[in-house]
Amino acid sequence: MKKLIVVSMLALAALLPSCIPSLHPLYSEDKLVFREEILGEWQNDKETWAFSKGEGAYYKLVFSDEDEQAEFNVHLVRLGEHYFFDFYNIKNRCSDDDGLS
Repeated sequence: MKKLIVVSMLALAALLPSCIPSLHPLYSEDKLVFREEILGEWQNDKETWAFSKGEGAYYKLVFSDEDEQAEFNVHLVRLGEHYFFDFYNIKNRCSDDDGLS
């Protein structure tokens, strides 16, 4: 259950930022890792997180709750001794016309 809470909090933190690319990215391709134990379905009373293997070193995530469903490409990044998820919403991709100049 603690892992689900941590994953939920990381997902929320990943969803809050906008689509502005970083000038100094947090990680590079060589920091990507793939852990088999993340694959599968994680759920609680109200939501489900279904991780499957994507192409290369990323996961496909389908998040479902009582009201909606969202799909993500997810990278798992190892920085030092810690792991971080990087979520990319598949359906709500940012466009060149996001109101940014």
